[in-house]
Amino acid sequence: MTTVGLAGRLEDYIRRLDWALRDLPSEDRRNIKAEINSHLAERAAQGSSALNAAVSALGPPDRFARAFVENYELSGAVNRASPGNLLLVMLLHASRSLAAFLIGFVALIFYLFSLAFALMAILKIITPAHVGAWLNGGALEFGAHYGGSAPDGTELLGYWVIPLTVLMALACYILGTLLLRGGARQMLRRARARATGLR
Repeated sequence: MTTVGLAGRLEDYIRRLDWALRDLPSEDRRNIKAEINSHLAERAAQGSSALNAAVSALGPPDRFARAFVENYELSGAVNRASPGNLLLVMLLHASRSLAAFLIGFVALIFYLFSLAFALMAILKIITPAHVGAWLNGGALEFGAHYGGSAPDGTELLGYWVIPLTVLMALACYILGTLLLRGGARQMLRRARARATGLR
């Protein structure tokens, strides 16, 4: 391959890498491109086989860039206060990572339970006869019952169901958030290790 051909291949890789890194801040993108350009230029100076080996080791630009972009997205989400941002990032990564899918799915279940328990606390205030815990023929029923009339059986908790459901809502919310943050930090460590290993 001629020098012009090597330079063209190098420019094409850097151009495609720049496009794949478009979600990063411009300074980060510039630094990554400069480092990869320098690395590939050194290999190109050694000949086409050295350049081919270096490009093969890096892999396609979009796949190579993914580790940097994931690192940036996860870093931002972990550092923000809102678990909603973190859940969104985790679910966006779910198509590329089974761990992200499982963490996002389980955290979403915790958040839905949290919402359900909070709703029960509110409904107990509005319709007290239909929300609670009942012992009915040896079976325990817990929740909101709107099937026409209040459930039969002995009401066990009365208005104590309100602090209980509020505590359960808080516990589910905290568990979901801890799961998201711990999972995101673990994924961030892996993304950083991949990004470091690729360079």
